[in-house]
Amino acid sequence: MGADGGTETAGGFLDRAEAELLELSIEAQRADWVYATYITPDSELLSARAYSRLIDRTVALAKASTRLDPGRTTPEELRRL
Repeated sequence: MGADGGTETAGGFLDRAEAELLELSIEAQRADWVYATYITPDSELLSARAYSRLIDRTVALAKASTRLDPGRTTPEELRRL
């Protein structure tokens, strides 16, 4: 659902999903850089947890995308053929 309580459009969903995944991806890459630079069990754990959050959210968004009606709410330029 959208912020106003209505049904979220596919375009809005895609914009929100891309923003969320970008933020999580940057966090995971930063944690991985720290791990690669300072190889310790703690930095390894931070990197693994960050990537786990990214993967979990990617899967959740992929599942949520199946509830969208692409024919009705997705602009043609955003549709996958």
